[in-house]
Amino acid sequence: MRYRFAPALPGILLFFVTCLTPSAIAQAPATLRLKPGEDIRASAWRDSLYRFSSFLEGQAIFTSGPSPKYKMNYNVLSGDIEFLNPKGDTMVLKKTPEVKLVMVGGHVFFLEPAQGYIEILIQQQLALGVKKEFVIVRKDVEVSNGYTTSSDNTGAVVAYRGNSRSISSNADLLVRVNNSYFFIDQKNEAHPATKASLMKLFPDDRDKLKTYLKEQHTDFKQKDDLAKVLTFCNGLSPGK
Repeated sequence: MRYRFAPALPGILLFFVTCLTPSAIAQAPATLRLKPGEDIRASAWRDSLYRFSSFLEGQAIFTSGPSPKYKMNYNVLSGDIEFLNPKGDTMVLKKTPEVKLVMVGGHVFFLEPAQGYIEILIQQQLALGVKKEFVIVRKDVEVSNGYTTSSDNTGAVVAYRGNSRSISSNADLLVRVNNSYFFIDQKNEAHPATKASLMKLFPDDRDKLKTYLKEQHTDFKQKDDLAKVLTFCNGLSPGK
């Protein structure tokens, strides 16, 4: 599969889709192993590099308008939206300020300047999104004395990519897909899904929020808990 980097596709106004249609999703095992010297694209779990198990019909939404429709997918490893050109080459959509949303098989990806692509999970006045990326769970390295040293590391695997758009390492890596959740406000600004973010977004309702979070034992790493928080917060009045 050949890779080429393309400029932003020709460009509608920024909009959100409220109903997301189901599509084939690539399901990665809880923990994945990359052996020393093994190229990640030749690994048994290479299909897990993508958000979806196949390239789906989609299009980019620019400030000036929508692009033509292409077969698209989200590369979890690189954090890029990829699409197939008419020749069948795999192209990478450049992250420019003009790119606002990308639709892939009915799923919506919001391009946030600092975080990259965030997939919209729930679209309300205050929305919920998730950013998926590979992270290193454990790294085993054989040192010069013949012994193996291990270390736990939750750093992003992207650090091992270099310019090759792939990974091969002298270490035995255990990796997994990590979900980082974000609240997206009406100004299209993304905030980490934390208690502190909610206090900032709803300064006039801090007491109500503290009571709710305490009573509900809210876990900010669980999507179902965040969905409940979203319903509660959208009944409040956001701070100015």
